[in-house]
Amino acid sequence: MKVRSLVTKLALVGVSSLAVISLSGTSAHAAVSCQPVKVAPQKLIAVKKITPAKKYHDVNITLTTNCGPITIKALGSQVPQTVQYLQSIFKSGFYNNSFCHRITTTGIYVIQCGDPTLRGTGGPGFAYDDENLPIKAKNPYATGVVAMANAGPNTNGSQFFIIYKDAPGVLTADYTVWGKVLSGMDVIQYVASKGQMGNDPRGGFPAQPLEILKVSIR
Repeated sequence: MKVRSLVTKLALVGVSSLAVISLSGTSAHAAVSCQPVKVAPQKLIAVKKITPAKKYHDVNITLTTNCGPITIKALGSQVPQTVQYLQSIFKSGFYNNSFCHRITTTGIYVIQCGDPTLRGTGGPGFAYDDENLPIKAKNPYATGVVAMANAGPNTNGSQFFIIYKDAPGVLTADYTVWGKVLSGMDVIQYVASKGQMGNDPRGGFPAQPLEILKVSIR
């Protein structure tokens, strides 16, 4: 099953028309507790495109969410330009108070974030090239891997996805892998366990909303 784009061929079910809702949840077995939130689309922040250095270093990125922190090791030593672009977008406040707008529960198992408008088409106002695609990796999109979503070759922006369950061989090596979850997989898997709104096999808005409140980098 070839998946060219997480934005197009497995398109996001439209959620921009969602009424403002308030949901919360708890999980005894994972000790995850989600704060109630009001889901509503946000305006996009204009981000100035930087000129990244050719070499960079690994950094840790922590997403503070309504369900707890998620820390990602960003592989700047392997994908320096991607990590620098993302770091610039993170620092702009682009992701603050934005919701992960899509979860898939059939075929591939991802939670997708990075579009404050909730439509699945929003971005920072510029695109950048794919980098170090994992063509030779045996299972590049294993549980905990973080990669860029795209609409075709060299169309990276702000949207990324986190794998919450292995599905070897389903996703082709067309998505830049830029990170690995160091902590907070219990948060991701708890949200995933609640499924999606609606029953569209292409995915939908998470039944348990996941809001990125702020982002810190170290």
